[in-house]
Amino acid sequence: MLLRGGLATAAGVGALAALSEQQAAAATAGVVGVYNPFDYGAVGDGSHDDTSAIQAALTAAGGDGGQIVLIPGGYSYKLTRTLHVYNGTTVVAYGAHLFWGATAAGSMMNDEGDIASPANYSGYTNHWDVSISGGTWDGKGVASQGFTINHGRNYVIRDVTVRNLTTYHAIDIQGMQHVRIENCRFEGYTKGSNTAIRGAIQIDTGDETGDANPCDDITIRNCYAGTSDESGGWGGLVDCHSVGSTPHSRIRVLDNVAEDVLDIAIRACSWTESIIEGNVVTDAGGHGIYAGLGETTSGSRLLIRNNIIKNPGAGGIRVDPYTHLVPPAAPVSTGSWSYVDIEGNQVYGSSSNGIYLASCLVGSICDNEVIKVQTPANYCIQAGEITAGSAFGVQSLTVKNNRMYSTVTAAVRLSGTYACQVTGNKIMGTTFTHAFSCGDAQRTIISQNDCTSSVPGDTGSGLTTSTWLTVTANCTLALAAPRGRAVPFDAYTAAPASCGDNFLDGVAPAVPMVTTAGTVVITPSAPSTPTKATVTFPDGLFTTAPIVVATAQTTLPGNEVTGVGIGSRSATSVDIWLTRTTTTQTAIAWQATGS
Repeated sequence: MLLRGGLATAAGVGALAALSEQQAAAATAGVVGVYNPFDYGAVGDGSHDDTSAIQAALTAAGGDGGQIVLIPGGYSYKLTRTLHVYNGTTVVAYGAHLFWGATAAGSMMNDEGDIASPANYSGYTNHWDVSISGGTWDGKGVASQGFTINHGRNYVIRDVTVRNLTTYHAIDIQGMQHVRIENCRFEGYTKGSNTAIRGAIQIDTGDETGDANPCDDITIRNCYAGTSDESGGWGGLVDCHSVGSTPHSRIRVLDNVAEDVLDIAIRACSWTESIIEGNVVTDAGGHGIYAGLGETTSGSRLLIRNNIIKNPGAGGIRVDPYTHLVPPAAPVSTGSWSYVDIEGNQVYGSSSNGIYLASCLVGSICDNEVIKVQTPANYCIQAGEITAGSAFGVQSLTVKNNRMYSTVTAAVRLSGTYACQVTGNKIMGTTFTHAFSCGDAQRTIISQNDCTSSVPGDTGSGLTTSTWLTVTANCTLALAAPRGRAVPFDAYTAAPASCGDNFLDGVAPAVPMVTTAGTVVITPSAPSTPTKATVTFPDGLFTTAPIVVATAQTTLPGNEVTGVGIGSRSATSVDIWLTRTTTTQTAIAWQATGS
């Protein structure tokens, strides 16, 4: 009803007299706050150049303080130059087909209508409150960019399809704040004249059009990047390779699909307080997810969770300090990562390391599945890399409850780690030489892992205490972490002779012995009358009743103190008895040892 609303007004009747039947069906003359290209001469037949009519509607809406521009569906609109949208404008184009009909490249739409000198852009103040919904925007292999948005805030782009672009991006986000990209499809891309392949969505500082402003509060959700019938795949779904002195913040890449992209599917650069979650990446030409740093800018509080990455041409998930480009093309940043959590991901068939984390202070690699790494010289999980320099070290990292099945030299590689813990991992394989490889791993715990080289249906290589762990540089390791006591670290320059409490093929883990001790004070109820006190152990410390010894702290042993005994032992408590010829209060020292 909206398409015809207002046609009964005098203005609407007058407009009808000058319009073709097709135009009349789409006109909205007289509808307050709605601007329609058909009211400005659009034809929508795919042959007529409708650029001026659509721009006239956009300009009128902008001059009215920002209104709705309705581009009616069911029509095909030819564009020969870039459209400019204004502050406060909502563009609705569901069912419309807009295509690039020019021979020269250009952006299909940008937000430069409100400012004459883009070089003066600064902060998030130049543009605001723009929404673009619906429509298929087809570059026809000539248009170099879909939408360009600069140094503004409060934007929504949803339900659009951008197809067959060349050279640059479907949506270029430059120095923006509060942006939502939702339910969009990006189909078909060719490299064109650019020196590098580009991602469908670019998150950038926008320093080429103003200051080096970081992006903040950007959500990319439920989008798709892939091929079209006319063009190949994009460089990636999300591209980010530049940042100023301040990191991009609050970036959320959620529940998207990327398939057959030519390079990295999702690339981050110095992101902080950001989440990459629930994405499905299939057959990427490069890494599935890659996070690097700006030249001097750090990144922190990055969560990479519950993504599925299948058959990437490089690693599955990689976080490192390289700048701009993946190694070895780029220099190392002077910044670093902190608080990086890589959790619950599934990585299948990666060409290099399944998960790689370097240059990080405090983080976790937990509950991931890494299956069938394709290059035997790589690892399912690698933390740190001493051969790349001290900047690649990792501290306070937990590697826990991961499941790995691959034919690789070692499932987990620790290189230049400090104060890290590797526990509860399930390692399966058929021909790997070692479960773990350590080089310069200091004060690192490797405990309670299940290392099974033989799995149902496979013969297995048979891990032993001499092959399950290899040491390539000086390490201080703890190979058991019993409950309730400090962890002892031992120095190793070669493989240890024991697997500690880790489980190997045919070798049960050592039972961790736990010792606890204390003092209890007993006042005899009467001379020469046994009197007891009950000692309770910490919850979960022992699984069976421990061995307990006790002795009285007295200057007259065997004289006034005639007996100290133990009774009613259990995993949770023990009774200690004292017999004394007097009723003098007496301290009893006790020690319990068990498992």
